[in-house]
Amino acid sequence: MSRTIRLDEERARRLKRSFQSIARAVRQQGDGVGDAPSRSVKPTAWMIYAHADQVAAAGLIGRLRGDGIAATWDRDLPPGVPYDLHIESSIRTCDKAVVLWSEHAMASRFVHDEATLALELEKLVPVHLADFRPSMLTMRFRRLQSISVENYPVLVGTLRGRTAGGT
Repeated sequence: MSRTIRLDEERARRLKRSFQSIARAVRQQGDGVGDAPSRSVKPTAWMIYAHADQVAAAGLIGRLRGDGIAATWDRDLPPGVPYDLHIESSIRTCDKAVVLWSEHAMASRFVHDEATLALELEKLVPVHLADFRPSMLTMRFRRLQSISVENYPVLVGTLRGRTAGGT
């Protein structure tokens, strides 16, 4: 059993190094459109969402990338890899993890698991679909301010390290 644990720990370390390398490559890509002038490295964001909301998540990912945020999600992961390890590594190495709350996300244990990890790492940025009421969230997530996807400029400012009102 200790051999198995050592192999799993080594695989986790290799995956972490691999994702750090991917994150560096993603940050270095692009034409600089929308980059904050004072920042030489793009902020990184991991998208947490329910697969039923994939269209909305894809639109948000595309928009964030267009505005100079190195946004990634599970669709960027290579096929045939242990997704749970890759997703955990991505959450651990990103600057911020954006959770896209909806009724579907509320019902997904995967979304809850990923959002909980991001919350524990103090990386969680809660965003909700326009027709979702954040008051429906469980107590753990309801205590954080969630913004509507319609308030996109605030999301971009948060991911770039700026907050409304200087707080």
